[in-house]
Amino acid sequence: MTHWKEVIRNADVLISENKIAEAVVLMEAALFDNPDVALLHNNIGWAYLHHLENPERAFVHLEYAAKIDPRLVSVRIHLATYWNHKGLFRLAETELRAALEGENPDRPYILYLLARNYELLTEWTMATRTYKEALMKPTRLYVKNVLAALAQHNITALAHITGGGLIENPPRVIAEGLQA
Repeated sequence: MTHWKEVIRNADVLISENKIAEAVVLMEAALFDNPDVALLHNNIGWAYLHHLENPERAFVHLEYAAKIDPRLVSVRIHLATYWNHKGLFRLAETELRAALEGENPDRPYILYLLARNYELLTEWTMATRTYKEALMKPTRLYVKNVLAALAQHNITALAHITGGGLIENPPRVIAEGLQA
């Protein structure tokens, strides 16, 4: 039996190779042994929503992931995307507000999504106010951590990973013919 974290790593490799359907099959198979792993459901839901154009299957996985771990920010963002696609902007707003609870390094991005949502609702004052809050939020700096890592390891490339960037950014810094 493969550990679900290894399954997610293997699925990420398949996704980076644009083998989305294969990644979903791999993760869904892991659900038989790990039915209550929110991250598996979240990642499957993301793939169905954004790549396999099956929003109803996406919703089933995302809703279940939110029940398992209501604090999982990425699932809230994906659910907001789902509701926006359905034209249910108030439900999207609810999901984005839930994603803003607690400390979160992705807060400016979530505020940006919330402001876009207010635009869809034609609530211009709230959109403007939310954009301002997003812009005024200071960026979390990782300089000390990065310098320490550079001093200890032979690092040849760095990428700032947020949201889906873990899939899109690493291939940009990996030489042709190599993989991570």
